[in-house]
Amino acid sequence: MPPVRRNGHAMSFRCPVILWAIIGIAGSGGIGFHPAAAADADGTQTVLRRASALRAEEKPEEALEELRQAARDLKESQGDDFPGLLPLYDLAAEILFETGQFEKAEPLLARVIDLRETLIESGRVEERGPLASSLLLIGKVHASQGEVGDVIDSIKRAVILYGTTLGLRHSETMRAQAELGRAVQLYVDTLGPEHEATLVARRALADVQESLGDYAAAVETWQKVYAISSAALGTESGETSMDAERLSEAMVCAGRASAAVEFLTERLEKLVAAPGDTSASRARVWRIIGELHLALERFTPATNAFREALRLDETLAGRERNASVLLDRILLARVDSSRGDDPDWDEIDGMLRGLKTATGDRTTVAEAWAAAGALLIDLGDSAQALPALDRASEAIESVDEPSRFLDRLALECRRHRVRALLDAGQLEKARGVAEDVAAAAELEYGPAGWKTLQSLMELLECATLASDAELSRRLAKLIVDRRVPRTDMPTEELLTRLLVQASQTGEPSDAGDQAGVLKQFEELRIAQFGSDSPAVAQSLVCLGNACQQQRDWAAAVAYYEQALSLQERVLDPQHPDIAATILPLSRAYRAVRRLDDAERVLERALGIWEQAVGPTHPATLATVKALALAQLAMDRPRQAIPLMERLQAALMADPRVDDEELARLLVRLAQLHVTTGERSAVIRILSQALELDWWNMTAAAPVERITSAAKVLAEIAATFDRINDPTAARSAERRARKLASLVAEPQGILDAIDEIIAGGT
Repeated sequence: MPPVRRNGHAMSFRCPVILWAIIGIAGSGGIGFHPAAAADADGTQTVLRRASALRAEEKPEEALEELRQAARDLKESQGDDFPGLLPLYDLAAEILFETGQFEKAEPLLARVIDLRETLIESGRVEERGPLASSLLLIGKVHASQGEVGDVIDSIKRAVILYGTTLGLRHSETMRAQAELGRAVQLYVDTLGPEHEATLVARRALADVQESLGDYAAAVETWQKVYAISSAALGTESGETSMDAERLSEAMVCAGRASAAVEFLTERLEKLVAAPGDTSASRARVWRIIGELHLALERFTPATNAFREALRLDETLAGRERNASVLLDRILLARVDSSRGDDPDWDEIDGMLRGLKTATGDRTTVAEAWAAAGALLIDLGDSAQALPALDRASEAIESVDEPSRFLDRLALECRRHRVRALLDAGQLEKARGVAEDVAAAAELEYGPAGWKTLQSLMELLECATLASDAELSRRLAKLIVDRRVPRTDMPTEELLTRLLVQASQTGEPSDAGDQAGVLKQFEELRIAQFGSDSPAVAQSLVCLGNACQQQRDWAAAVAYYEQALSLQERVLDPQHPDIAATILPLSRAYRAVRRLDDAERVLERALGIWEQAVGPTHPATLATVKALALAQLAMDRPRQAIPLMERLQAALMADPRVDDEELARLLVRLAQLHVTTGERSAVIRILSQALELDWWNMTAAAPVERITSAAKVLAEIAATFDRINDPTAARSAERRARKLASLVAEPQGILDAIDEIIAGGT
């Protein structure tokens, strides 16, 4: 993800009611829904107490009569929609269920559910918990009557509402989830495991497991669903394809991304062997595999996967403007962007023009526009990203038959919009969209669904940028409480950065609670992956990086050392991951002046990289540079010089290296030789720097590049002055001033040149 440019002003935060319910109620525990708790009038409470006593005395009909009479009186005085009727209805429904009067309980519960949904829509979010109880009870009524077709949806909604209002591990949530499991078993026993309705029920169970963050259980359920649907409907069927995609998504969220790639690769083999033309299905699977590799930062396999998708789609479409073909090309460009390659803007502009008149179904057109928006966000071009996302939304709205896939794609476009607005510095607009998206995502994906948690992360970023300390802390705790899964490293890095930033807001008295969230996050990752998992070490490294960005060096050291200790316990001593952890650890060591430790670990990392990837690999050279900086920090220029010369040789042999980078290194190396008195080496190295093409600029060059070159030339002049070579110094100074004359207003550059030369001499 590219660096995010933000405006720095703070603003007030007003979450919609539904979000305050999310962050204020979720996980609080101990919230009961006894019917008497909602009664407004003393008279109604008295009736409820009498009816409850009669129920306890096993006099259900007398209790029901008490409730009927009280309800009639309230309806006459207050109307049929009076909320005070609800506790009376609740108790009556429970008694009817207990006494087996299901035909009477069902319409009463339907009325209760309608009333509560109306109240919630009007802002009475406190009714969400009671609504969950009503839904659960009507589901049990349907099950008791053998009405399997009506059971699943009611209980599914109940579980998700309990998870939202009470927390994922609350006893009521767990009880409702158990009821759903029993309802699914009812389908299996009544209709058989391969019946279409049983598949629907199991899909609902997997949905609930995902919505509560239990992705390991969801994987098991989706595996059963996929096995049955592929056997009954065929490998190539649309339903089987959707089940396969949901299974792979659950695997990723369960920390099994590599297993998801293997599963989809096996599915490709089955599609090749399936009857008929499965090219379109195979292209889609290749795209998913490419996205998984991209999430794992496996750029070459990702490129290969997207190219396979492109080959299949070009065979099918045969035209440049086909939406599937354009989608594949956009995804290939995303790989290049993620890898850090310079974008080919002519190609990107061509793809955008092609999308405006693209052929193919509107759903794929919408996907392609959404992918284009995401690509432009990656490249930092929010000005083009926002119109692309508008196009995606228009394409979605133009589809005649809505689907859940399109609903989710529309939500994803709104999420991308948050990112684009943040990149454009429009914090207020981004905040408003983020609030709406978080609320919508919770309804679509459940309280702990991955997309819900992503949306809450984006809202947390808005809150952090707006300096809303209270909301930041609440959202950070909520995200961790809901057991956020780890999907890919860029997202993990963003999450840890936000958690660390949130932990550092507020008053010093809040420090304990804030540190507790980070500890809870660490414990969450251990619970998800195991105490000896390298994935936990990677999350600890992300926490260290986040602390380092906040200049909390001591905390960064602690996280890096903890990660390194874990890696040393479970990995080979020469594993590259150990060297990768050492590099940021060495920077933190230098910051806290543990210079001997920085030198020690860097020498170890250098040995690992040289053996693993060779002496000229970028990771090896980055370690060489870090070791040189450590030597300089300990005032050891003679030890630093050979390391800098090694970097020089590598850069000069690499034609891809920018002259600016090489020039800066050469000047730094020459300055080191000044301190050791090696005058001839200084002259030789500075002469090499002056021979570079970097200095040959015209007025058409960017002002920033001209300014940078002029300053480096001034440093060369100052270095020549230090070795008493005034002729060479004045020559370099004249070249610097000549560069300054290329810009319209050179005075700022000239002042900088004077300052550098004066400081150097």
